[in-house]
Amino acid sequence: YQFHNFGIEDVESDLDLFVQKLKSVNPSAQIILTVSPVPLAATCESRHVLQSTTYSKSVLRVAAERAVIANPGFVHYFGSYEIIIATGNSDYLGDDLRSVSDAGVAHVMRNFLIQFCGIEPPSALTEAKQTPTLQGGQSLCDEDALIVLMAERNSN
Repeated sequence: YQFHNFGIEDVESDLDLFVQKLKSVNPSAQIILTVSPVPLAATCESRHVLQSTTYSKSVLRVAAERAVIANPGFVHYFGSYEIIIATGNSDYLGDDLRSVSDAGVAHVMRNFLIQFCGIEPPSALTEAKQTPTLQGGQSLCDEDALIVLMAERNSN
């Protein structure tokens, strides 16, 4: 393996190729892009990890924006990065200032459901401490937890 840090041209080209191929097989599909708010833990570059994080997030954000502009109504952007990082809400980050807190995840998911699903999520989703679990206490992944919560909501 060899380290390679992709630039905007690489990411934009690959993303555009994917969008065009998806359009060719399913023109009614919808793409939702986002940039993860989780910073890099390390870098192979000869600079501080914060600089590498800023560069990487910026490249991804610009590529996403260009894809949205080039494909209106087909490609959409959801600002999970902006919700967590740009709001300045320290409750959204863990003590390590790297992981996203349960409150941050709940806020992002609530906004996603409102923006893209047109639904007000159940209160359990906005209360970070109420995460559904499997028998034996094993936590469900976010997607499974959301499915469980939505099923509970629909059964009420």
